[in-house]
Amino acid sequence: MENKIILQVSKISIGYTHKREKSVITSGIDLSLEKGKLIALIGANGIGKSTLLRTITRIQKPISGTVSLNEKNIHELAALTLAQNLSVVLTEKLPPSNLTVWELIALGR
Repeated sequence: MENKIILQVSKISIGYTHKREKSVITSGIDLSLEKGKLIALIGANGIGKSTLLRTITRIQKPISGTVSLNEKNIHELAALTLAQNLSVVLTEKLPPSNLTVWELIALGR
């Protein structure tokens, strides 16, 4: 039985753009995630793990390269389609707000 690749990352560079200046954290990232496999992302603090996760989940754009979900570029998918197929919960604190318990739970926290 052949495992299907559901997430494909090709030659992406991750980092930030500020006032037209690009700050690249790392580049040339290639990876393929197969359906049914458990993947761990580990490393020291501050090396770009969260930036990589934000990039492959369309929270931020890659500086270059492509990310595909089920063979479709994630930047071309409708927001609803993406949300039905991909999610991430990061450890960053939520900004202070007047969220109800229901709204907080709806965020996936």
